[in-house]
Amino acid sequence: MAIAGGYIYRGKAIPELIGQYIFADFCNDGRFFHVPVNQLVNGKQAKIKELRLFDGERETSFLKIVGSERSDVRFGIDEAGEIYVTSKSDGKVRKLVPSL
Repeated sequence: MAIAGGYIYRGKAIPELIGQYIFADFCNDGRFFHVPVNQLVNGKQAKIKELRLFDGERETSFLKIVGSERSDVRFGIDEAGEIYVTSKSDGKVRKLVPSL
């Protein structure tokens, strides 16, 4: 596992993620995770959940989206608190949005 640090989601587009710390494992299959920030307490195990990714209506992994077997993942946020993800594999910037 190789963890890419992320951000606390403070946007409005995905209400169920508000207050969740979003991060990724960019080593194996590009899986994304989230955990309530109030569970991140020293010495205690937080309940980490996988963030399911979709390409249209099909569930997929980030590595399949970028078309690579391995890729560094970088996170960013905008003024509205929405989260963006980029990859060295293809250089595109993608915004996390709710699934359809």
